[in-house]
Amino acid sequence: MRPDQEALGLTEEEMALTDTIGQAEEEEDAVIGAESPVGQFTAAGFKPLIRNLNELLPLFDAEPYPEITEDLEVWPEDLTRVVMMVETAVSDAIGAQEVDADKAIQMEGVASDRDLKVLASKIRTLARDKAFKKFLTQTPDGEVVEEAPAQDSTTTGPSDQDMESLFASRV
Repeated sequence: MRPDQEALGLTEEEMALTDTIGQAEEEEDAVIGAESPVGQFTAAGFKPLIRNLNELLPLFDAEPYPEITEDLEVWPEDLTRVVMMVETAVSDAIGAQEVDADKAIQMEGVASDRDLKVLASKIRTLARDKAFKKFLTQTPDGEVVEEAPAQDSTTTGPSDQDMESLFASRV
């Protein structure tokens, strides 16, 4: 038994699965790192991209992306991951003929603040596109998933009248 296996109380199969997952995550990080745009990017150049991306992220049930406060030569991997998620969703929507091909976005070739503005503009367009929003709320079989109505936080259980009728029915 390996020391880490013993410390975690895992079986051989669980350790093998954990190792496989770890390797897959490392490979994914390498791909993301390779896809991260490289160039001259200012903190001010990122502002419109992040603002428009944050307008779109609720459609993915994702948390807002934090502001970038320094000039960078390489995008942060987590930003690359988020934009790749949007890029994939747009590609899927285009493939399903739900949105026009001119709505496609791509990080390839993004190397300056000017390129960031173009990407930010396309993301803003997507955030306001009704067909894209509808596509994101559909299940794979085409059904639209509606949000569950919010629960009224003032009611915590059955009403007094419901409780009385419940007790009366049992007596």
